[in-house]
Amino acid sequence: VVVVVVAKAMKPGFSSSFTDIFVLFCLRSSFIDCCVLHFIIRSFLFPFSLLLLLVLLSFTVWLILFISLWFISFFWIDLFFMNRFVAGILKQTTRRMTSFTFGTEVALTVPEAREKVIELLKPQGFGVLTEIDVQATLKKKLDKDTKPYIILGACNPKLASRALEHNPRIGALLPCNVIVYENESGKTVVDFMDPDVMQKMDGSDELKQIAGEAKELLSKVLEGLIE
Repeated sequence: VVVVVVAKAMKPGFSSSFTDIFVLFCLRSSFIDCCVLHFIIRSFLFPFSLLLLLVLLSFTVWLILFISLWFISFFWIDLFFMNRFVAGILKQTTRRMTSFTFGTEVALTVPEAREKVIELLKPQGFGVLTEIDVQATLKKKLDKDTKPYIILGACNPKLASRALEHNPRIGALLPCNVIVYENESGKTVVDFMDPDVMQKMDGSDELKQIAGEAKELLSKVLEGLIE
């Protein structure tokens, strides 16, 4: 159209009919081009744009979900390790140690703790050879009333045999006594004789190894009481 207008301005005698035909042709061509362009947009660009939008929305949703899961997992992992840390501190604070014993207070009565100790000793290879009810003995012999106090003579035959073969005098320290009693506060206490006492009296590497094995087994019994 612009070309025709310019031509008519430059040459006034320019054929009017030719101009009209040319204008109609240009308008028709423009209309067709617009239809084709509209068809292309509707057929290709619009679906592509819609697909791109869906992809972006999906990516955004997955990103939000990933960040949320990461924060949640981080929170639970942190909480898990914090609980383990606190539980470890509590276990350490409930343990009682002296130069010749180690043990803990338990939320059980003396009879219940006795049964629990015997039950936990068996998987570690210990049997109870002797049991002394100190409270009943003192009442019978001296007519004296005391708090509940039980001495369990625990023995691991394999370890005892090795220790006696190395030094027969070690028998004076056997069996490994476990005491279950009620303290002044009314709480139940379980104490184990520390096998390291035998090693300190002998000083040999062989007995040190045996004492270490015995202490490790008895420590597992202690862990069972604390849990």
